[in-house]
Parts: sequence; structure tokens; C-alpha cells
Amino acid sequence: GSMMVPNYNTRAIKIAIVLSGEGTMEMACPHLASRGGHRGESEEREQHQDMSYQKVRARLTAGTGFVVPTAHPNTQIASSGRPLRILCFEINAQGNRRHFLA
Repeated sequence: GSMMVPNYNTRAIKIAIVLSGEGTMEMACPHLASRGGHRGESEEREQHQDMSYQKVRARLTAGTGFVVPTAHPNTQIASSGRPLRILCFEINAQGNRRHFLA
């Protein structure tokens, strides 16, 4: 399937809902890594320059909603066969910059 280029927002918070299709959302979260918390379907820890990140992965289906906090790298990947359509809103977007990681 297709994939949204991994990116993060400097100020905005993304609020999204899946309109149709199926896929996966992946996000790197420094907060979960520092607390050692457990959320989402699966998680994986990585360390980068004295900063620890927890990879959060969730299955997306029609009607699924999700939130991506500021400065959290994320991507959405469509399952093969059908397009993944997601409606996104960004709040606190004034002065925001989106950084693409690929």
C-alpha cells in the first residue's frame, strides 16, 4: 500500500478520523519512553542522541480516530488493495511548520 511521508509538526496537534480503507499509524513518542508506559497495539523502544523514543503502532479502520501531539514523528500506511482516506484537522496551527523526515 501507499505511505504518508513521515513528518512532525512544530506547533500543531493533528486530530484525524479514518473515512475509509484500512492501514496502520506509527508514531514515535518520547513521553511513553521516559515513563515506561504501555499503550497502543505494539511498541518498540529506540534511543537517539540521549533521547529515548517509544514506537507506537495502531491499526486503522473506518471510524477510527487518533491524535498526534506536537513534535511527534508519525506516518500512516495503507493496507494493500484499497486507498486509506483520512480526514485531518490541526489545532494550534498558527506559526506551525511541518517537517518531513524523508
